[in-house]
Amino acid sequence: MRYKKSQIRGVYLIFFVISSFFFVYPFAGGDGSISNPYNISTCAHLQNMSSNLNANYQLITNIDCSGVDFKPIGNCSGSCSIFDSNDNPFNGNFDGRNNTISDVNITDPSSDSGWGFFGFTNYSNVKDTILNNVVIDVPNANDVGGLVGHKGYGSVDNSLVNGDVTGKFNVGGLVGYNYGDIQNSYTNVTLKGNSTVGGLVGYHQYGTIENSFAEGNVNGTTDVGGLVGYVFDGSIESSFAEGNVNGTTDVGGLVGRIENAGEIRNSYSTGNVSGTNRIGGIVGLTNYGGDIINSYSSGNVHGDGNVGGILGVMYYGSIENSFAMGNVNGTTNVGGLVGEITVDGNVENSFDT
Repeated sequence: MRYKKSQIRGVYLIFFVISSFFFVYPFAGGDGSISNPYNISTCAHLQNMSSNLNANYQLITNIDCSGVDFKPIGNCSGSCSIFDSNDNPFNGNFDGRNNTISDVNITDPSSDSGWGFFGFTNYSNVKDTILNNVVIDVPNANDVGGLVGHKGYGSVDNSLVNGDVTGKFNVGGLVGYNYGDIQNSYTNVTLKGNSTVGGLVGYHQYGTIENSFAEGNVNGTTDVGGLVGYVFDGSIESSFAEGNVNGTTDVGGLVGRIENAGEIRNSYSTGNVSGTNRIGGIVGLTNYGGDIINSYSSGNVHGDGNVGGILGVMYYGSIENSFAMGNVNGTTNVGGLVGEITVDGNVENSFDT
């Protein structure tokens, strides 16, 4: 039986229409370049980002991810290193354009590293991103954050997270492990972890956290802070924390521990702080350097040993032009400003009320 050309064309047309109907475009436009990023308009589009971790993306509307078993974008299947072939970091740029992504839910019992909206980023810039009602529940995992689990080179700017974040080690409301800069960002997160836990960032290495703050309550054991759990040779400027902080050792209203010449400047904490040893209204412990300048604490501070209105224990470092306003209670080595100065500590133009 022969078909006429018009019949054949009709078959092709029907096939094209049906194929187009069932084909799901991965994004809502764009080509992934810096000048023309892929457009994101659904939660499925967000998950499709994992198919191209080197491209550039932007949100074009608010997105609801409720009911989705969300998978982190970029992952640390290996050691969270750009040199580990098992790791797949997000290397592109993401612009939320101040749209809101709601109800991101990530739950997993594993002990892997790199959990958050982005599991692992490197050489990427994330900006103007709002995550609302986020739940990250990975109690056995490391490098856990509401926005980024493990952040390598790059920056986070003008971004917000509210919700609940639970992890084990390096746990932060915004970023779990941070290498580099964070500016103009904010969290209101109930946070739970074991070691190195902070309302904004768990572990902060090098770079600056600036004009940022955290409001939620923070609970952990060691190196626990209202803003940052552990600062290694990094700085905090013009930032603050307002949540209550509870831990065991090295616990501070702003930072749990500062090590290797870190610095806090023009910052403050207002939450109550409680723990066992090395407890401070601003910092629990400065170790091998750490300066607190033009800063203050107004929360109550309670511990057993080495308890201070600003700093629990100073091992090198300084306090300048700073003050403490809250009640300070403890058993041994208790001070209105510093619980104990061990080696080469310096306090200038500072007072407690």
